[in-house]
Amino acid sequence: MAKDPRDAYASVPTGGPQEEIEETDYEYDEIDAEIERRAFELRRIKRTIYFLANAIAILLLLSFALKALGANEENIFARFIYGLSFPFAFPFVGLFGEPFRVNETMVLDFSYLVAICIYYLVAAGLIKMISLYYSRYMYPTT
Repeated sequence: MAKDPRDAYASVPTGGPQEEIEETDYEYDEIDAEIERRAFELRRIKRTIYFLANAIAILLLLSFALKALGANEENIFARFIYGLSFPFAFPFVGLFGEPFRVNETMVLDFSYLVAICIYYLVAAGLIKMISLYYSRYMYPTT
């Protein structure tokens, strides 16, 4: 079991009253609690961003798969998935011109795959920026 490194210094006589050591320990405990609180906030923000990026990617991938497999566009499930995913795919529609038609019903729209990649890159960039911001405040000075 690892010991707290501050325990080694608590037994060394410093020439000062015992109250100073206890006050210093209190300050360290306060700082440790603040660091833990900020680390928890950072983890929660990262998980939220990953969740949103994964949800968007799953919607776009489902839409791509339904189009590639020639799903009936009048089906309620297909319309639901297309309706949910279109706002996220809209900025990328037509990126490669007209989608490639395999036959009358099967369509390969590679702009959906590009959209997935871009959303994951944006999520990774956001997480990196937020991590850098939090790293400045992770270890407060007294």
